[in-house]
Amino acid sequence: MAGSIKKGERRNPNGRPKGSKDKRREFYDVVKALQETGHDPVRAIIKIAQDELASLEMQHKANATLLTYAAPALKAVQHDHTVDVSEDLKQLAENMKEIMKGFVRDF
Repeated sequence: MAGSIKKGERRNPNGRPKGSKDKRREFYDVVKALQETGHDPVRAIIKIAQDELASLEMQHKANATLLTYAAPALKAVQHDHTVDVSEDLKQLAENMKEIMKGFVRDF
């Protein structure tokens, strides 16, 4: 079978080296540490953003940080294929005819 992997063979020999940190594991470790200490960084940033005694620059940075979580940047999407919707449109037209039968009388 073409493309199959034999026992002991590596699919990506240049992949993550053994013993290196897994980013998901690191993320869960950070979340666990935050929960254990009771620290909530998002609430801390919100407090800075709302603190009238904080400098405008600090408030701006806090709001900009929060905005990246509330409204992430949009990425461009490239469509590499076309979709034929003619059958869908025909079915929709048939469905509409059935629905309209109850509302419109033929003269």
